[in-house]
Amino acid sequence: MKRTITSVGALIALLLGVLVVPTPSSAVAVAPALVPVPKGAEADADTMLVRFDVATPSRERDAVLRRHELSAGARPVGATGYVEVPSHGRTRAAVRSRLVGEALVKAVEPNLLRHAMAGANDPYYASGSQAYLDLVRLPEAWDVATPIATQTIAIIDSGVSDHEDLSGRVLGGWDFVGKDDDPSDELGHGTRVAGIAAASTDNGIGIAGAARNANILPVRVLDASGSGTDSDVALGIQWAADHGATVINLSLGGYGGGGPSQQAVQYALDRNVVVVAAAGNLDKDTRYKEPVYPAAYAGVVGVGATDGAGRIVYFSLFGPWVDVVAPGAGIVGTTKGGGYVAGNGTSFASPLVAGAATLVRSAQPLWSQAEVAAQLQSTARGAGLPGRDDVYGAGVLDAAAAVYALPVQAPRAPAAGDGFEPNDTASQAPTLTAPTSVSATIAPEGESDWYRTSIPPATHVTISVVPPPDGELWQSVDPMLSVWTLAGTLVASRDTGGSGQSETYSFDSSGGEFLVDVENFLPTLGSGPYSVTIAFSKLATTVTTTTTTTTTTTPPATSPTTSPPPVAPPPARKRSGYWMVGRDGAVYAFGDAAYHGAPSGLARGVEAVDLEPTPSLDGYWVVTNLGQVHAFGDAPYLGGVDGAVAFGEAVTSISATATGRGYWIFTTKGRVIAFGDAPHLGDMSRVRLNGPVLDSIPSLSGDGYYMVASDGGIFTFGDAVFRGSMGGSQLNAPVQSLVPDADGVGYWLVASDGGIFSFEAPFRGSMGDVRLNGPITGMVRYGNGYLMVGTDGGIFTFTDKEFAGSLGANPPPSSIVAVAAAED
Repeated sequence: MKRTITSVGALIALLLGVLVVPTPSSAVAVAPALVPVPKGAEADADTMLVRFDVATPSRERDAVLRRHELSAGARPVGATGYVEVPSHGRTRAAVRSRLVGEALVKAVEPNLLRHAMAGANDPYYASGSQAYLDLVRLPEAWDVATPIATQTIAIIDSGVSDHEDLSGRVLGGWDFVGKDDDPSDELGHGTRVAGIAAASTDNGIGIAGAARNANILPVRVLDASGSGTDSDVALGIQWAADHGATVINLSLGGYGGGGPSQQAVQYALDRNVVVVAAAGNLDKDTRYKEPVYPAAYAGVVGVGATDGAGRIVYFSLFGPWVDVVAPGAGIVGTTKGGGYVAGNGTSFASPLVAGAATLVRSAQPLWSQAEVAAQLQSTARGAGLPGRDDVYGAGVLDAAAAVYALPVQAPRAPAAGDGFEPNDTASQAPTLTAPTSVSATIAPEGESDWYRTSIPPATHVTISVVPPPDGELWQSVDPMLSVWTLAGTLVASRDTGGSGQSETYSFDSSGGEFLVDVENFLPTLGSGPYSVTIAFSKLATTVTTTTTTTTTTTPPATSPTTSPPPVAPPPARKRSGYWMVGRDGAVYAFGDAAYHGAPSGLARGVEAVDLEPTPSLDGYWVVTNLGQVHAFGDAPYLGGVDGAVAFGEAVTSISATATGRGYWIFTTKGRVIAFGDAPHLGDMSRVRLNGPVLDSIPSLSGDGYYMVASDGGIFTFGDAVFRGSMGGSQLNAPVQSLVPDADGVGYWLVASDGGIFSFEAPFRGSMGDVRLNGPITGMVRYGNGYLMVGTDGGIFTFTDKEFAGSLGANPPPSSIVAVAAAED
């Protein structure tokens, strides 16, 4: 994260919106903070900690302590700014009272005791057979979050049979297959899932369950063959929601959405139940890759599978319905016969996430299901492509970060690409001079490799892709080969073989420039490089000789012998226009901005909040306050938050990357959720803000973003450069939007009264002194200046661009919430 804040003081000023002025210790009686012992913690009775500013020289710290007879036995705690001080029978309050007036002293704090944390003593865990629990940091989460009696995981599956590692915690359930109250497991799948989710932990028996000792509510909806109807699944979900489930695990699914299961899922969500489901398994020999339900329903946490190292495995189905991933290879579960068995599948990744959701609910019992779902995703460790992607979703589950036991981990460094990178788009394709054979890799997971080649006239072309052998467990390459013209027309595609098998396409060409795309049908990296070979051979030509009689006429000497020079086409006119979006989702287009559609039938309480054009200006996204994304024109749908925001939090805006293949969603709490190729560059979700974040916008390069809060505080990430803010200033009206100027050096802020604040950007004018019919709700860069829009649809331009119209004379039925420019 690149920031221009150069001091801790400046950062505090920015975040807290106050003016920081150094004050001499003699000027005012400063009282250091007195920090209490946190709930559940223990403090050393013999020592305490005095905290100084970290930059305070040791001689000055020593002088303060000597002045108050506290230096005897005092010990600096490294370079932290803390000094350990013997209590000698004094309380922390007494020591703090001595230090009143010492501006260098920031706080007097307890010296907390830490204890060695013994892991679970379950044999399979102790032997390392459950090392995957360490990958997702479940043992660290157990240290602070133990499921309480009110937390119950419903296992909606093939039933749950008696097992000593589940003894005493399996509640009375229901069998929707046999239609009775005995949900015994005839298949074994549900019993295995139950053990993974919540086997008794630290009991010296068998395995450790993700949710340790949570209650288990068994609901049987699958028969002895592992099949069940959508209606039984729906009945099971509703029954669980009505009988005390706080988390539901669905290690089942199928293609095709809608129907009763969708309604049942919404029923459970409406009753504050967290719903977790397996994202689906991909057969290496099956050429079908569509969404799996119920994982793909809005609000459900869809779970993909990794190996023990956190790498996606070949059988994990991938797509925008994957929200988070967890280990799903070699996962040990309880069996219906009383033993233990290891298995593979997203079925066994899902209960690990369901168990983590139960821990979060235990740590935060007042949180809604949407807050829990958002927490699991926002704290996941990023992997694969930067930002959220179809393979890893938000990343690998991190239970410890989800319950605040440990900080969120930095994204895992993506697997190194090859020497042709970046070539994951057609515009980045390097040129291969044929005939040639080169080696490359599928890395990171889910990428495409594009190449460009020039084919001579009358040529027979053969293009082959040879994948690496399936030498590494769970990692395979099943190549897909496509050939395209530069104009974007598909010539042919080949995907006939399976994992480890080559793909070849041969064709005759009259010549020209072509593009070659290589992808992996599976979500994995593979065990090594693949090769792509392009070979040419000259087509044989047959010349037929015929006898013809030709009469030649010599033109007169005065006849013209040359054609007039061609007339150059006029330069394309650059587009100029803008869109508005209303709170009801209605989209209004002006000038050259084309209308591509609008959300319809938004549910009660759901409101549109922003519109973002694609880079081509041939489409746009509309996002709602619940984070639902609606895509129109050439805008790809890459996923949405779909209501998974915390209580008191709302989505405020959406910004696209420069490629148009990714976007960020921003919330009032400064949270950033990335989709597609949008990298997560940081956010403000863990900082207490003086005002909600009301707008966001990418930097001109698309490699960073700005956020602006209602108090005028500015937060910059990536290559977005901080140039100043209004934080700490008295404003006549809250700030609504930030707009970078045309050269990207500075930016403007606009307040709801139309007042403009310029930071290294030319001031073009404002509406601050004009009485408005409706407050300003948004602003956008337009030409060499900007335009702003009011809630009544009135447009105010301060630019060299022509005015393209407004709704000011005919206000729309629903307030305008945002404006976006359509200009080349």
